[in-house]
Amino acid sequence: MFELTDALLCAQGKVTDLAHLSLEPEHHRGYGALYDGMTCGQIDLDALRALMGEVPVAKLPSPVGRDRIVLGVDMSNWLGPDAACSPERAFCHTYARNGQAQMIPGWPYSFVADLEPGATS
Repeated sequence: MFELTDALLCAQGKVTDLAHLSLEPEHHRGYGALYDGMTCGQIDLDALRALMGEVPVAKLPSPVGRDRIVLGVDMSNWLGPDAACSPERAFCHTYARNGQAQMIPGWPYSFVADLEPGATS
C-alpha cells in the first residue's frame, strides 16, 4: 500500500486508474500486488498516530518573537462514481470543465504538511 501511495504521489499527470500506477517507477511490485494490497492491506491507525506524534515539527520565528508551527492543508477527492459497492463513499463537491458544480461519489481526504521556511517548502 505504501508503494501504491508513493506511485500516486509521484505520478506525472492525471491518474486515471490503479493499473497504470503499477507502471510507475516507485511501484516496485507487480501488477497483481497492487490489487492484493488494496484488498488485503490494512493500516494500524493507532500505531500510525503514535509514529506521527513522534515526528519533530519545524518551528518558524514569528514577528512577535515566539515560535509557531506553519501547516499547509489540502482537501482533495478520490472520485469513484462506478464503485457502487465500495464502503464509506460520500458525495464529493467538484467542478466540471465548464465550471458547473457537481456532486460525484468518491472519497474525500485531506493532506496536512508542516511547512519549512523558504520557497522549497
